[in-house]
Amino acid sequence: DEQAALFGKYVKSTRVRAARNISGYSLPAGTSKEDRLAVEEVLKQAFTGLPADLQGTYFPLGDLTAEQEDALQAGGFLFQKPG
Repeated sequence: DEQAALFGKYVKSTRVRAARNISGYSLPAGTSKEDRLAVEEVLKQAFTGLPADLQGTYFPLGDLTAEQEDALQAGGFLFQKPG
């Protein structure tokens, strides 16, 4: 497809920044660990529903190796770990 070829030619990577809360959960500053885990589950389910051309690799923060963390930070995809 021509659009996919152009995208592949000009785009190295993309990311989505979620800056709003998910209904039923607090904004990040007021969340508990349980809330963060619940939000992660909501998002993982949403990711599986994306069309194939929008799918990527999901990296759960708690399961990253040191090498993965370094690579993601070097690429600008991982800024800081939640406390």
